[in-house]
Amino acid sequence: MQSFYCKTKIISGAGALDWLKDQKCQSLLVVTDPYFMENGTAQAVARRVQAEKQEIFDGVKPDPTVELAAEGTAVMRQVKPDMLIALGGGSAMDTAKAMRYFAGEKEAFVAIPTTSGSGSEVTDFSILTHGG
Repeated sequence: MQSFYCKTKIISGAGALDWLKDQKCQSLLVVTDPYFMENGTAQAVARRVQAEKQEIFDGVKPDPTVELAAEGTAVMRQVKPDMLIALGGGSAMDTAKAMRYFAGEKEAFVAIPTTSGSGSEVTDFSILTHGG
């Protein structure tokens, strides 16, 4: 007998981002890469959440490093979000999850994957590069 359990709640399909309109928080932090900042997607996602304070950390790069996670963790400690959104591919997911872990916080975590393949949005794990 085999069993698999994943506590992740998945919302998908047309209008899935509308779920964010019902979310309220004091402080929101969106973790993404420069591309989604430049094309306005990160800002559009942030605007859907009813948050008094919104911040975007757009320093995510492919194959995120421990140093990048530390930089993001410093931002998290400054912003003190009660909701964290990871927007992008596996690198954004892994960076955000590492930031959350290193900050020792338990804020709400929302993953918005823009690619398929890594599966990082449904796990608790992060893959970071250290020393090459």
